[in-house]
Amino acid sequence: MNAVSPEKTRTAPGSHNPDFSPENPAVTWVKENKGYLLFLLLMIAGIASWQQFWPRYQQGGLTNSWGLFQELTSDPANFSVAKVEETLSRSRTDSRIHPWVVHTGVSSALSSNDLEALRILRSELQALTKDGTLAGYRLVGDDGPESVFAYSLAMAERALNPEAERVFTNPAPTGHTIRFSVKVNDQDTYDFEAGLYEDSSPEACALLLEAVRSGRLVDLEGVRQGSFGLRFKGLVENGVEHELPLERQWGYFHLPGALYLNMVAGKPGQMDPSALELGIEKAHHLDAQSSVIGMLTSGLEHLDQFKLADADTPDPIASMVLTSIQVIEE
Repeated sequence: MNAVSPEKTRTAPGSHNPDFSPENPAVTWVKENKGYLLFLLLMIAGIASWQQFWPRYQQGGLTNSWGLFQELTSDPANFSVAKVEETLSRSRTDSRIHPWVVHTGVSSALSSNDLEALRILRSELQALTKDGTLAGYRLVGDDGPESVFAYSLAMAERALNPEAERVFTNPAPTGHTIRFSVKVNDQDTYDFEAGLYEDSSPEACALLLEAVRSGRLVDLEGVRQGSFGLRFKGLVENGVEHELPLERQWGYFHLPGALYLNMVAGKPGQMDPSALELGIEKAHHLDAQSSVIGMLTSGLEHLDQFKLADADTPDPIASMVLTSIQVIEE
């Protein structure tokens, strides 16, 4: 007896099994629009890939730019007349960093008094001052807000042409006032008052105010920082590690009477929180490189007493001591 195969029953409408019969309208529509569906699937896959990989690509680009900037600006020799052309050539390959490499190069050339390198950098600055895309980077100059690069150009012109002297000023401090006294050679005492820039350097100012109120700055010995400043070390307690970022604020200059923190050697963007410095000479090579946190409002006339003597004259200062310092509470 021959077995008879049962007839396959077509899925009834409303059943749980999907109907993939050729007569199903959905199957017919898919067949007719398979090109469109393929395009749609490819677009969805492309968008998903873009959202996943584009941020990584951008982050990688920023990391590479920062690495090149660090490489080019960490060594002052890169801005010597012998190497500045090569440095600029490399920085031009990355539009993100080129303007700031030029700006840093000007500070370096001014510091080393390399006028030949400064002439090369001046031509780059002249082009940057005309670049409309950089117009938003501004500082507070003598006549109000002006381009950062116009400011750098003016600094370069002043060095290359001493007759084109330009006066830079800091804004009036609006923060707390501190009063301090420095005794020289255990006999002459000089009194000062300074206002703080708590709006532009809040972390550094808070650190200074805490140190003043704690009393640990009293009886600190001062030492000269080159020929342009006095350093009093003791802002943070011994053995206490404290990281302090650069609170950069364009328009605050390292002038005689400025209070500022210096950079940590080998760590761009990090301030040395252990020492307070008082400017006794202009130090424009530090502008925008370290945090200016205050300005003398009284006692500027005493700064001449702290200047280094010339090479042929014995230094009349044997000791400098910060004998008192306090916050003037209002």
